[in-house]
Amino acid sequence: MMKSLLRWTMTGLLASGMLAVPAATEVQAVSWGNILRGAINVGSTHAAVDAMDRDQDGMLRETQARTGVYQNEAYQQRAKTIMQHLQATGIPQRQYVIYVNPSDDINAFCTLAGVVSVNKGLMDIMDDDCLAFVLAHEVSHGEHRDSVNGITKKVALANAAGVALGNTSAAEALVANIALQYVNNEVFTMGQEKNADKLGFAILAASPYNVGGAAAAMQSLLEYNGDRGAQGIVRIIAPNTHPRSSDRVTVALDRLHEFSGGHVSVRGETVLVNGHEVLTAAKAGRYSAAMRAQLAGGKLARLFRDNTVTSPFLKGRTVIMGTTPVYTAATAQEGQTIVTRLATALAPKAAKTPTKRPAATTENVPADTGKTTAVDKTDDDIRDRVQAILHK
Repeated sequence: MMKSLLRWTMTGLLASGMLAVPAATEVQAVSWGNILRGAINVGSTHAAVDAMDRDQDGMLRETQARTGVYQNEAYQQRAKTIMQHLQATGIPQRQYVIYVNPSDDINAFCTLAGVVSVNKGLMDIMDDDCLAFVLAHEVSHGEHRDSVNGITKKVALANAAGVALGNTSAAEALVANIALQYVNNEVFTMGQEKNADKLGFAILAASPYNVGGAAAAMQSLLEYNGDRGAQGIVRIIAPNTHPRSSDRVTVALDRLHEFSGGHVSVRGETVLVNGHEVLTAAKAGRYSAAMRAQLAGGKLARLFRDNTVTSPFLKGRTVIMGTTPVYTAATAQEGQTIVTRLATALAPKAAKTPTKRPAATTENVPADTGKTTAVDKTDDDIRDRVQAILHK
């Protein structure tokens, strides 16, 4: 990979006329560090990396050679189909190419030139809705040209430090390492990650996939890897490059709530509609209770957003609204309870307004039942006594 980066950088610099190489000098003899150092000196590092960023075929070959390609057509087609749906939203302005590599690690990355690679391990633990958000996040890095900008800035700082220290070999090694890290999509800043999450959600929302997949994807990573991220003073010593997974879940759920027009919320394992608790999810298969709640909330959010909310009904154990299966309960009885709660949550607001206590009028006097009450008996006793006095 370093030799290819060297070749691309040399090509960019020579084409721009910013680096002069004597005729007798072989290109291979010029070190990677010296080339980038020369580029920085004349301000053309960005131009060189930009040239690499336009060579998609070359970057695809180099990346596949480095990671390997998973030889399974079903996996490859699944990844390509999701990418096609994301691209079809019209939000990504660049064209992306994707392939699955054989690593069992939980990861995906977008390198230079719009080349996206997803690990087999990630595809094994995520469904299409969750995977769609992860890929939309990676596409967002490509849209923001985070690799190009990152390499340019970091390499400039590395060279400046190397020159100041007078350590040429150390600077060269540092430059090469930084470039490779960015090609591997490993060192984006916290701000870049948050921006990628934001645009990634917008791409997901414009696609046919469940917007709850954003929160569920982050929930999956939270449950698989734990809540990574240093806190307090530790962040100054070892700053995080990614937001905490729990924070990303929270932000994704806030976006789901906004997407629904404020109708749907998810709190832990519970889904609320118009402030009413309508279901509390339970773990099923590879989905935790929280993930199931997030995905159910995402389906409801889409119905509100598209103004296609209808009366819920039960089919077997599955709660359905229109043609959308919202949630499958453990029992038919639980499913019917969810249907009833949903119907209550969807009722007009007037039905939920507390009834005022009626004023005391003659219209509110209970009808005569013909039965003698304690009050009636007291009145009779008084009349009898009055009559007895008058007739003495």
